[in-house]
Amino acid sequence: MSIFTKIKSFIFPTRSVCSVCLKSFKDKDLRAHDTLALCPSDYNDFQALNHILYKSIETSVDHPERGVGIYQLQKELISQGVKSYILSSYKEVEGDIVTEMKLFCLK
Repeated sequence: MSIFTKIKSFIFPTRSVCSVCLKSFKDKDLRAHDTLALCPSDYNDFQALNHILYKSIETSVDHPERGVGIYQLQKELISQGVKSYILSSYKEVEGDIVTEMKLFCLK
């Protein structure tokens, strides 16, 4: 690693978003759980609370608005104080890639 890279990473630390609260954190402050990035507070809740499937949708390049809608729903839940996260998986259906998105709430 060059001295420039070290200085750059010190001055401009890499940041990511917590999958539950959607707030930005330094990468070093987040904890990974499978494909999710979790801030310390949400990591503890993630471990302690029940996970309830709230909504599941399938979206594709022909219907991208469905994916946007589930993210908007998550933001609405967060604004109401409900902790939630989205898990995505992918499959091929008749030559098309379909994304399955599941919105879970923590209770």
